[in-house]
Amino acid sequence: MKSTLRSELYKALTNKMLYIAIAIGLAFWAMDVMENQEKIKFFDETLQWAVNSGLPIGTGHEGYSLFFLWSGLAPQTKGANLFYTVWPVFAAMAYGWSYSDERRSGVYNQIAARTSAMRYYISKYIAVFVSGGLAVAVPVLLGLLANAMFVPYAQVVQGLGAVTNINFLSELYYTAPWAYGLIWCGVTFLCGGTAACLCFVVGTSLRYSVMVILTPYAMFVAIDALTNSLRASILKNVRLILSPLRLVWSSPGWANPEWWVFLMLALLTIFSFGIGYWQVVKHELA
Repeated sequence: MKSTLRSELYKALTNKMLYIAIAIGLAFWAMDVMENQEKIKFFDETLQWAVNSGLPIGTGHEGYSLFFLWSGLAPQTKGANLFYTVWPVFAAMAYGWSYSDERRSGVYNQIAARTSAMRYYISKYIAVFVSGGLAVAVPVLLGLLANAMFVPYAQVVQGLGAVTNINFLSELYYTAPWAYGLIWCGVTFLCGGTAACLCFVVGTSLRYSVMVILTPYAMFVAIDALTNSLRASILKNVRLILSPLRLVWSSPGWANPEWWVFLMLALLTIFSFGIGYWQVVKHELA
């Protein structure tokens, strides 16, 4: 089991698709950083103009904070909007393509023949989870650190930030924002890993690899549309977030307490592992 897992993790972490996914994600976050830099520059110039003109300052717009502008809370820039629109694709790119190609080339069966089908599946599942998590979490973390280079750090005054008492670790956001940001990057890792493993649901039943990596995105978009429709009819009083597509936002506009975030991730993981087990172990390797 250890040797199989080590081999699968090595392939996952040296897969060029992982680095392509991270690079594209970083490009979107670079756009986010540049947009925030322009906001800071404009605010500084406006403040300097007010001082030079002898105008009173200290009222109205009082400035920006790193943990007010960071798009990990919710997309606030064009770059972040692009990233958070297609993040399940980045998660699946990392290993979904390779997984599909292995099966089609015959390498899949050769590896499984040297170990048990179950060991192979568990090792592959862990590798897919790790690579998918890194593909999404690394750009988010580096985006936070890049923004910190020029956006001033200041604790957000309670009541002014996007995070409210219905959101994930809301108290920590106002008392220890750096700890909050790093923890949320960890949650983002779990979201990416969970999304990537949905590739196992279709296995190699789809002809083209690109269709495999689009599977998590298609599923999340379908669930998002369905939950939005249900909210307009029978779920009007439900305040919890229901769409996994928006699970990567710490302040999605709906309630996302800790227990609900981890429950949603657990249910998606159980679903992908169970269906994947049937698809891979009981069907494709039978």
